[in-house]
Amino acid sequence: MYVLYEKELHCNFGCDNHRIVSLLNKSILFNFCGYLDSEKEAMSEIRACIDADPGEVLAYDMRANVYLYLDVDPCFCHAMTQDWMSQDSPFIAKELDEYLRKTPPKWIVSDASENMRERLENTYGYTLFRVWDKGGCPALYLHE
Repeated sequence: MYVLYEKELHCNFGCDNHRIVSLLNKSILFNFCGYLDSEKEAMSEIRACIDADPGEVLAYDMRANVYLYLDVDPCFCHAMTQDWMSQDSPFIAKELDEYLRKTPPKWIVSDASENMRERLENTYGYTLFRVWDKGGCPALYLHE
């Protein structure tokens, strides 16, 4: 269940309209302005893939509202997992590496960059399931 607090926040990144959402007792900050139509379309198609073959979903290097749009709960203790967090905190990098090696989620929603694809395929055994050519070109990776 998602709890939406009615408190607006202003961040240092030039965003004016944020809300705090509680997911599994973890608060995350997300841009409440919504998705562009192309992003909504891509997320709808991603959700259809996940619904057809359910399993845990990790949004990696994506905006945190991916969980809200896909209507899934975060499966990792850091609901919003971004590479820059791992670069700034060796602890987060170690935790994420251990999680992906020992208890990998079935699905990862991320970008389709060559760097991300190589890392997920070669290091963690994921397969690129599909890339969308809309909505920021998200990619869906599968671990079987």
